[in-house]
Amino acid sequence: MSRDKTVGIRVDVNETIATGHAMRCLSIAKQIEKLGEKVVMIVADEASAQFLSNYTYPIIILHSNWQKLEEELVVLQKVIEEEKIGFFFVDSYFATDFYLATVKQWTKVGYIDDLLERKVELDLILNYAHYVSLEAYSYVQDKNSLMLGSKYAPLREEFSDGYSKWQDKVEHIFITTGGTDQLGVSLALLKEIERRKAFSSITFHVIVGKLNQYKKEIKALTDCHSNMIYYENTDKMAQIMKQCQLAISAGGTTLLELCALRVPTICFAIADNQLMGIQSYANSEIMVSLGDIREQLDTYGAKCINQVEELVNHPEKRKRYWKNMAQEVDGTGARKVAERIVMFL
Repeated sequence: MSRDKTVGIRVDVNETIATGHAMRCLSIAKQIEKLGEKVVMIVADEASAQFLSNYTYPIIILHSNWQKLEEELVVLQKVIEEEKIGFFFVDSYFATDFYLATVKQWTKVGYIDDLLERKVELDLILNYAHYVSLEAYSYVQDKNSLMLGSKYAPLREEFSDGYSKWQDKVEHIFITTGGTDQLGVSLALLKEIERRKAFSSITFHVIVGKLNQYKKEIKALTDCHSNMIYYENTDKMAQIMKQCQLAISAGGTTLLELCALRVPTICFAIADNQLMGIQSYANSEIMVSLGDIREQLDTYGAKCINQVEELVNHPEKRKRYWKNMAQEVDGTGARKVAERIVMFL
């Protein structure tokens, strides 16, 4: 164990970025601590610090612009020196090649490369997309720095403890649309469910992030229906997922969690970085994809619920997805990433 070195994790969370970035970083942080190493969270502003204050890690606020990371480099260099950061792990789409290359002059650097936009040699590059290939990283000289594929998905520990057993009948459906849900997707889906009488025997478990702008309306609607259960910022996600036989979810890390627990899923994109993932899942018959719902805001609710009816009424189709999910994720990715990181300390 390297008691004199610390792992710095650079991540932000707010109404625009949403919570997925922070949650995957926290999963890795937990595993790093379990390996006996120290972790400090490094953020741009008070908004991110407030979210992370619910956890036990020290937080350093750079008082910078989360959209312009290059402007924080002078302050960041002092933080790296003072905190003795031996590995700097970055999860931000605003980290440019210049930013990463500059920090690499001061310490070891790792980066979560969701968008395949960076072209700089680093000590660790993590891309846990289902579709990613080695050819995408032809510029990387040291292939040992690459951690590619779903087996490295940094999920929380609860998603490595068993999976949902097969049931022909759908009695519970899981719904989540991201931490902020700026498009009001959950509310629209629930209103569509309310209009259809065929689902009265199915319980809908609705997950709402604390940054969801429509949570009051969602809570009011679910309170009026005995078969709709409202959860805000729950820490029982895996437990809720496991009791469900079907899920409706936006793209992102949640899809990997649902894979780990084998919950057949209807997925869709609400952001550019989700498009390739949901298409890849659809091509491999791992999930049903509705595509980019930003392009079908007036119709996606009905299309989604039509797919729900199809999978509820045809369990053989749902079982095909359930079986294919078993090959995708094992839930131990965060541990694998943490073990690689501490090797650099």
